Amino acid sequence: MNTTDTKPQSDKTVQELLAVGHERVYTETNWYDGPRSGVADVRGVPHYFVTDISAGASLDWYLVWPVEPAVLKSEKASYGMFVEWWRQFEAGEVGIDTHPLNSDADSPYNKLAAQLLAHRNPPANARKMAAEWRMTSQPRHSADGPCYLMKWTER
Repeated sequence: MNTTDTKPQSDKTVQELLAVGHERVYTETNWYDGPRSGVADVRGVPHYFVTDISAGASLDWYLVWPVEPAVLKSEKASYGMFVEWWRQFEAGEVGIDTHPLNSDADSPYNKLAAQLLAHRNPPANARKMAAEWRMTSQPRHSADGPCYLMKWTER
């Protein structure tokens, strides 16, 4: 499935979207018919986001909580490893079986993922917010983050 087909690409530039309140997404750790988890700015501060799976919640409702600067650096490093794999996969240089999650537990990607796991679980005080997300013309995955921005509203 082409993951960019699920939401229309915005007719606005990244700068125009930022000007109307959309914010940067640093990483994506799960996608299913839209972003399910990752790290994005919320009111200008990096936060984890994860789909709120509570009873009756829409897929555009999320739990969000702040990310510490050192953890954000590790999240970006982890996403960078995925982005490099994605580039090779899209170029036909490697197969799906080489996805970083399929590597052994001692691989740099999986070691880092294990260290980040505890940070990726929402704390009891996570905020519930809705997100409107818009695709950009950026590459699907790049070192700058995925190809969409998110605009947050309180629940």
